[in-house]
Amino acid sequence: MNIFGNVERRAQHAFQQLCKQFGCEPSDETMFQASDCQQGVEKHLNYYVRRQFFSHIYKLDMRYEMVGSDAPEGRADWTSARCWKSDQLGLSIWLNQRERLAEQLRKLDTEQISLNSQQGRLSLHVRMLPGCFVWTLLPPMHYFVRLKEAEVSLISGLPELLRSPVTTHFS
Repeated sequence: MNIFGNVERRAQHAFQQLCKQFGCEPSDETMFQASDCQQGVEKHLNYYVRRQFFSHIYKLDMRYEMVGSDAPEGRADWTSARCWKSDQLGLSIWLNQRERLAEQLRKLDTEQISLNSQQGRLSLHVRMLPGCFVWTLLPPMHYFVRLKEAEVSLISGLPELLRSPVTTHFS
């Protein structure tokens, strides 16, 4: 008997709502996963699940993967100071030139953002706070933190901000 079956069903329902917002179908084979590919950008949604006896927390993970990037190789993390940090100077410079990307990231409520660039392939991972589903035994409650349409739009626009060329402003 699965005593947490009801919790899983409610989390599945919440995940299905997220999939609808992002315009993709949940996987039939794997619970809490969805993906699609449009205009050369692979989009993956899944719930990162943290289970403890008295609580289950399902956090929304978004991953975008793109081929043909001119980004220098390396890894960068979006810090609590709301800026990019990387051990690879070239990647830091490349990301910091994308001011519009940083501006949009500052508007999102996130737990973690990271970017990997290898062999012309760029992978952006965003773990959101909105979109999560939380269940607790004591006190007994569950809730789904809905994503606003403006947040969906911001997140969906991130790949284009990464792929767009940097424009130089002259005064």
